This record gives sequence, structure tokens and C-alpha cells, in this order.
Amino acid sequence: MAAADSDRQPADSREEIYRRFVDYASGENTADSFFEENDLIDVFDFASDTNDDFARLEVLQYAARMYPDCTPINERKAFYYLELGLTDPARGIALTLPADSVLRTLLLLRTDTPATDEARRILDRLVDSTDDFEDEWLIRLADTAQELGLTDWLFEAKPRICKKATYPQTLIYDMVNIADDAAEYEQATDLAEELTSLEPFSSDFWEMLAREANHLSDYEKALNAVEYALAINPDSPVALTYKAQALSGLNRTTQEILEPLDRVIQLSPDAPDPIVIKASILEASGYRLQAIDTLEAFRRKHPDSADVILTLIKFADGNVSKSIVDDYFEAKALTVHECIEQAQSLMFESRYGAAAAILLAMTRRLKTRSEELTMTALYRAGFYSQAIEYFETPGELDLYVARDPVSVLIYVASRIRTANTDGLSEKVAELIDALDTESDFQKKMPNSFTTNLAAESAVKRLRKVLTSLTEGVIPEPESII
Repeated sequence: MAAADSDRQPADSREEIYRRFVDYASGENTADSFFEENDLIDVFDFASDTNDDFARLEVLQYAARMYPDCTPINERKAFYYLELGLTDPARGIALTLPADSVLRTLLLLRTDTPATDEARRILDRLVDSTDDFEDEWLIRLADTAQELGLTDWLFEAKPRICKKATYPQTLIYDMVNIADDAAEYEQATDLAEELTSLEPFSSDFWEMLAREANHLSDYEKALNAVEYALAINPDSPVALTYKAQALSGLNRTTQEILEPLDRVIQLSPDAPDPIVIKASILEASGYRLQAIDTLEAFRRKHPDSADVILTLIKFADGNVSKSIVDDYFEAKALTVHECIEQAQSLMFESRYGAAAAILLAMTRRLKTRSEELTMTALYRAGFYSQAIEYFETPGELDLYVARDPVSVLIYVASRIRTANTDGLSEKVAELIDALDTESDFQKKMPNSFTTNLAAESAVKRLRKVLTSLTEGVIPEPESII
């Protein structure tokens, strides 16, 4: 929630000033080039709420030229430096602020990080010595308490602080979010209810209450809160989304659940989140093909929408074109570590085909293999032919190191499942020799017990397979892996 001192502009005016400034800073309207100090503060706060770093940096440059001694701007600059991890410059600015400045005290707490007991004493003295907390001070106080791990102090001090605040809703709003971040949903719900009592005609506060009630699975309360929010703002995408979630929790019909979501999509046709939510509801309701069609229609218009593409890969169980998976990699700029984490997450959801698609793309695009994970995903997805092809097309590194024992077993089981048994006896004998050689080598290596054990176990199973094949019996894949 942005700061709003008594002489500051209302929200709509702040947005208008923000857009004027962005037009000026981007060169679209250089004629409108004068902005007062309060204008810049409004622009900076609005840009902070919308994570617009371009506008924030431009405000700081403009203020450095026109208002270098503006304390509120310099305070914001110091906190912005903290966000960027620039502790020393932030501390330098803090020391130039007036000695009785609330934000100076909070800044130095953040940069100097005193012991917990001392930090509590400093915060207590700050509350006791301040007669009237401005909105910006309340916001930074809540942030500082959370950053220092002193949210318990914040909740204890809340009554004292609120008595000294012209608009206590600012603090309570931030405390709802702090409790939500900590998954303390009952506490967050109580605070959100307090907000709706203090300001019953704020749709934002009713939306917060709906969010927290949904977290608690109290869907009746969430639906009631949503109806209040929609009575104030009928076209709120947030309220409509929370309504769909509440209706889903109440097991209403798919048509009822999708009605508010379709309105959100109508209001914000380029927003990916409602598309993902709609597709998820469709899939959970048994309409998988409709879910895929919904995602694909959006993806064609927005090929860089990573969340939509990932959901499409997931719901299609990896049965998508390579170009679609490549689009996901382009949108996310995935690293090898992120690919493996993503694949493991998908496998945890039993989305093995989707995991395989990610891992195969990692091999193709990043030239890195995770053989056991990829073979496991392919096998569990039922992509046996692909598992065979993957194993028989080793990467450069695989030419110099032993093959993974689990992957060897999966390869043999895949050959049997696809009735591809011509020459399998010879291949199994070759794999046994390779694993035996690796086992002997590993015995000489330190810390190799697990690797050696896996290789020996694989060899034992392969010997049984070879015996069966020699006797003309095709073993069951389940006996291999």
C-alpha cells in the first residue's frame, strides 16, 4: 500500500501523475517536463507498488538534479538501495537524514542489524517518541520488523502504533500480508476482518478477507467477502478470481465456477493467470481436452507466456511439439539446475511425460544430460521407444564414463516392452561387462559404496535376464525394474 500523507494526491491522481512522468522520462512528451517534489514522491510510490524500476530510477535522477535536498526522496532512495542489496550507500544516506527522523532510525536498524533485544528496545523507543505515524513510516516499520525477524514484536506493539496513526489501516494491511507470507492464515483473517470493520467500503479489504478465508478453506466466508467486494467494484478481476476459487471449494458446478473467471478473461484478455486457473479447473473437473484447448489458444497469441506453456506441457503430459517446449525455455531462460528442479516437481505430481519433455529439451538445448532422471521419467510415462533412443544416443560425456545402473535396467525393460528383443542377449552381456568393470573400478575409489552397490545390484538382475533370454524366455519387465 503506497504512502498517502495529508497533502498527497488520491490514488487516481497519483496514477495520472505517474503516467505523465513516464511519458516524459521515455521521451514521448518532453514538453511536460516540470514535476514538483510531491509529484515525484507520488510517482515513486506508485512505481514501487507496480514494481516499475524504470520509473523509480528516473525519479531519483530527476530529483538529484532538481531537488537534491528533498528528505522524503532521499529516504526512499536509501530504502531502494537496500532492496538492491547496496547496504553501504543506504547507510550513507541514512546518516545525512535528520537525527529525529523515523526513517533514519529504521534504515540504521536495517543496515546495522543489532542484536534482537537491542533492536526491540530501539523500536519501542521509536514508538514511544513518535506522536503521529505517517503512512510511509508505517510501511517501513512493518517491513523492518519482518526483515529483522521481529514480527512478534510488531503484533505485540500494534495497538500502541495504531493509536498514533492517522490511518492505521496502512499498518494492518501490511500485517495481513506478513501473516499471509508466514502461512498464519487465521491471524491474517482476523486482521482482514478488522480492516473491513474500519473501512467497509474498500473492495481491496474485502478481497483480502476473501483470500485469507480461501486459504483456511472457509469458502462460505470467502464467498460472502467476495460479494461485498463485487458490490463495491463489480469488475474487480481479483474479486472475481477469488469467487471462482470459493465456488470451486464449495463444489459448485463447473459452469458456476467458470462464470466469474470468464468475466476476468473478458476484462483482461492478455492476462495469463486467469487462463491457467480456468484450465486447472477444467482439468480437475474431467475436461482435460478443453483445458488444453484453452491453454493452446492463449499460447498462440502469447508464445512467451511461461506459466501457460508449462501448464500446457503438464496437462498434455509432454505430448507437445518441441517448439512449444523450446518457447518455454526461451521465456524462462532455464538453467540446468532449474530444469532438474522443474522435472522433479512434475514427477512428484506424477506428470512424468511433462518431466520427460523438460529433460529432453535440457539435453537438446543445454547439452547436459541427467540420465537416470530422464530415463525414469520416460519409462514411467510409457515412452519406451524414446527411452531406448535416449539411451542409445549417449552424450559426449557418456562416452567416457560408465552408464547409470538404473538407466541400464530401464533400457532393457523398455526393449522388452516394445518387443525389441533381437540381439538383446548380446546387448545385455555387453552391459554386464561394462557394469562389472565399473564396479571393480569403484571399489578402488573412496566414498563409492552407493555407486558400487547400485552397479552390483544391476548386474545381478541383468544376469537373471541373460539366463532367461538364453533359455528362450522373455522376462517380465516388472522383474527388471
